[in-house]
Amino acid sequence: MPAHHAARDVDPLGAHQRGRARPGAVVPINHFSGSYTCDVETERQLLDQGRVVLSYVDNPNGSVANIAGIANEAGNVVGLMPHPERATSNLMGSTDGTVLLGSLLSAAGASVSNA
Repeated sequence: MPAHHAARDVDPLGAHQRGRARPGAVVPINHFSGSYTCDVETERQLLDQGRVVLSYVDNPNGSVANIAGIANEAGNVVGLMPHPERATSNLMGSTDGTVLLGSLLSAAGASVSNA
């Protein structure tokens, strides 16, 4: 499912300019009928605080504000609806998950290599 980045401190899809993803980036979802829900106040807080780390381009499930991933207030825990681990090899149809996982690790201060 195509997704794009919408956060201030994480660059999940390796975009050169924050807030812009590579065209056609694909990270699979596997939650069937699940979607992110919250009340209006929580939605406003998440958006105002820049805690939405991933958004759907085409919202496949009706998630509030196209939210595909959020971070906690400290920014050290991220919850995602897409499954980047299912897009880590061309045999799986995409390697965009590797870029997303690497970017999240880099944002957390981890050393990332392309080995």
